Amino acid sequence: MKKGKNTFDKIIMKSAYVAAKRSADATCTYFFYQPRLPEKVKKLSRRNG
Repeated sequence: MKKGKNTFDKIIMKSAYVAAKRSADATCTYFFYQPRLPEKVKKLSRRNG
C-alpha cells in the first residue's frame, strides 16, 4: 500500500509542476485581471532566460 501511495504522490507532484510551468507562460483571457504568480512559478517562465 505504501508503494502505491508514493506512486500516486509522484504523479500528483509531476502534474502540479507541469500545470505551474504552463501557467507561468500563459496570460489571463480577461484583460482586466491577471492573478499574481509566486516567485518560484515566475522562475519557470521561458521569458526569464
